[in-house]
Amino acid sequence: FSQPQSVLVAAVDDSVAEGSPHAGAVSLLAASNDPSFNGSVASVSVSVSDNDVAALVVAGAAWGVNVTEGGVSASYSVALSTQPNLPAAADDEAAVVVRLSSADGTCVDAQSLAPLIAAAGCAVHADCGAGRTCRTGTRAIVSPAELTFTKANWNVPQLVTVSAHADSLPEGAHRAVVLHSAESADAQYSEPQLPVATVDVSITDDDVAAVHLSAASQSMLVAVEGGAAQQVEVTQ
Repeated sequence: FSQPQSVLVAAVDDSVAEGSPHAGAVSLLAASNDPSFNGSVASVSVSVSDNDVAALVVAGAAWGVNVTEGGVSASYSVALSTQPNLPAAADDEAAVVVRLSSADGTCVDAQSLAPLIAAAGCAVHADCGAGRTCRTGTRAIVSPAELTFTKANWNVPQLVTVSAHADSLPEGAHRAVVLHSAESADAQYSEPQLPVATVDVSITDDDVAAVHLSAASQSMLVAVEGGAAQQVEVTQ
């Protein structure tokens, strides 16, 4: 009766990001014919190191995506790295909502919104420094606008499609950024705990700066010295 007996304690390897360390406990209940021991309860506290980290898993866009104005679109997928850890009263039908938006990738003055070319290439406002903001725009079109994950589908990839806005501006090769932000009753899936994920978008322009002559003026013009002037219609 006086010889110690070992008890092996192991953590359950779940898929929930609970923080590290988090608390656990082992309860011991004695059953004996000796009433002095029967029903005796003891508890041992356990400190558990977690191996799960909440994150957005973006697949198919490690080097960004390539799209063409008025043409080729691109797609990638988004899933969660862990199962949402929700309070008992939380709605599981919208455990984590991921919202998608696009930015032009250009820093502008926060007051005048004038472009600051030397500070171009932003993904989020923090990239631009004091007094500057990252200009949002319509260079890239993202669909859908939001993704909803539950405890049941948290690890099932959801498709995101990116296309380029077909404008009439000759911009040459240019870029945009797709931003992902999350909202959840699980603090691990809400900002600032969860950093904003980004996907770079490289856009091929389908517009070329040129001068166009009207159809009537594309044939050979005949001009006579001292005669009437000929009219040519020129458009961009």
